[in-house]
Amino acid sequence: KRYYAATIEGFGRLMREKGAGHCHFYEMIFAKDPCWAYFDLEFARTDAAPAALDAPSPPPALNADVNGDVMTSIVYRAAKELIEARWRAQDAPPPSKSLFFQSVALDSHRPDKFSRHLIIKVYIHDTASEEPKTRPLPLISNSHAGSLARAIVAKAGDKLKVQKKPPNDAAAPEFTSFVDTAVYSTSRAFRTIGSSKEGKPEVLEIHPGYTTATLAAGDHASRLRFTLVCPPAEELKTWSGDLLVFPPHGAAPATAPPARSAA
Repeated sequence: KRYYAATIEGFGRLMREKGAGHCHFYEMIFAKDPCWAYFDLEFARTDAAPAALDAPSPPPALNADVNGDVMTSIVYRAAKELIEARWRAQDAPPPSKSLFFQSVALDSHRPDKFSRHLIIKVYIHDTASEEPKTRPLPLISNSHAGSLARAIVAKAGDKLKVQKKPPNDAAAPEFTSFVDTAVYSTSRAFRTIGSSKEGKPEVLEIHPGYTTATLAAGDHASRLRFTLVCPPAEELKTWSGDLLVFPPHGAAPATAPPARSAA
């Protein structure tokens, strides 16, 4: 591994110079940094195996009935509902305030795996003044993003259940969630748009159906800026220090987040 520090514009130039298929960049999500809600959505899949001549029918394909787009919509709707409820419980906002959501989905599917990153960005829209204001409302840290993800899994129940890839044909079926809840560790490396895993051809690219902005293919800096999990400093210029607290599932919620500065 190598670590780089640069401006978003600098990374954008580097990505343009390297070209598609030659970028292997990951964003570092540190434990104490505010971040957007982010999700790693995945399940294994296989084609139906060819049937033997004397077999009545071929074995079923793994997760043949799983629709990743439908499950993505379930995650998105549940996230919005939980975030809205948590914000109202935490801040008791006046009628002049409401939440505004943006989202981006990044896909890097393989024939044997559905793989998508979903990022949900939350803003407070305030119409109390003559000039309405919109400011970011990130989660306090990636551990709270993990708490939100686990709450979604609990809320959705079997609607997000997928079968694990069995180690062999004789193994009994095992099930897990479409939402990978293991990606909220202390220092998480999250692949960036336009990047592929080392040795893999699949590049992480935008799925327009779940992305609320139109991003020009050649504008690498703008694409990177919009798809980062942690809001860049320039986006926090209008930030008043508000943070969304999402305590561990089942734990007593904090009444208010600690004060933060956008500086």
